[in-house]
Amino acid sequence: MKLFFEPSDFLFFRDGKPFSGGEVSFGSSMELPLPSVVYGAIRTRLLQDAQVDFTRFAKYKSSEEGAKDYPIIQLTGTSNTPGSLYIGGPYFASLRKDGKKLKEIFFPVPLDVVKQHSKDKRYNLLEPDFESSGQTNFPLPDLAPLRPKPRLELKSKMEEATGFLNLERMQNYLDGSSPVEVSSKNFVQSEQRIGIAIGSNYVTKSQMFYLLEGKRFANSLEESYGLVIDLPNVSEANTTLTESFFHLGGERRFGRIVPIESKTVPDAPEPETLSPYFKLVLATPAIFKKGWLPSWLDSQSGEGNLPTKGEGNLRVKLVAAAVGRGITLSGFDMAKRQPKPTRRAVPAGSVYYFELLEGQPEKLIELVHNSSISDEEAQAGFGIAFVGCR
Repeated sequence: MKLFFEPSDFLFFRDGKPFSGGEVSFGSSMELPLPSVVYGAIRTRLLQDAQVDFTRFAKYKSSEEGAKDYPIIQLTGTSNTPGSLYIGGPYFASLRKDGKKLKEIFFPVPLDVVKQHSKDKRYNLLEPDFESSGQTNFPLPDLAPLRPKPRLELKSKMEEATGFLNLERMQNYLDGSSPVEVSSKNFVQSEQRIGIAIGSNYVTKSQMFYLLEGKRFANSLEESYGLVIDLPNVSEANTTLTESFFHLGGERRFGRIVPIESKTVPDAPEPETLSPYFKLVLATPAIFKKGWLPSWLDSQSGEGNLPTKGEGNLRVKLVAAAVGRGITLSGFDMAKRQPKPTRRAVPAGSVYYFELLEGQPEKLIELVHNSSISDEEAQAGFGIAFVGCR
């Protein structure tokens, strides 16, 4: 099942900066909500539609225990254990006004795409330079530097590309072609609101004014901008997530969700183009226990087995990487009624280059493409990766 969320109001997706009202009176919003925000909103909606008693829900120790009272908990999980629900996205998208078809879907531009300072403002790709004599003092000594291809392009000054690739251009990128254009559309605009904190007795708190800088999505007569969420193991026949109002983000702002039938992810390249080298592009942020390095890779050799949920052995070696500046994750734990610990995540668009040591490219596509490689919260949509050729 695939859903399009069309905002009807100003939205607020809190970033990792402190915000409490009063002492820290300014709250800033991310443009795109974290996968965990969308995942939590979907779980909450499913539980509410099933009329689950949240006091009892907080006491369940496993999905199996909760499912005896409320079958939906087998899908949503409990506050302590995940269920079978997992998501892909969210991604920016635009929906045609006349139906359930997407006009376009957008992915963060990969970090190995660079913009050339030339008359035609072309874009180019970086690739590992295995012939370079340079070395690094990082514990992974064999990591290759990234150079533009072809090499003659080195004469042109280059900078990191910013923006988004639509589905067609992301497909071309995964197939090994340089993007002909990177979209710089402004999907959202910043908007500020003033508020005052309310106590548990529904009375305003003294000296607790705050300022929120949220986001308002663009709109036009032909299309609506919003978010696409993929629910691979949910169908319209067994869910209440039909066209209706839906709350998302801070302050319980709302919009409507619409089931859609459009293609939402690119295909993997042909298997023969993925051996011996391939790359994984993060379409959503990933949480790795070793910072930028996945825990399934050895910190000294760079070798390890790709996460395949026990369905196959794909041994790889990290040979290069283009990783963006980490993003800060925070939030509020509704079950424990307290702020979540602050964590760091690798941003979407980061690229990891690998050598395939064991396993077949066909299995790589089957088990890894459009799946999560995140160490944590994989079911919540973190670490969705696309397979691309070098």
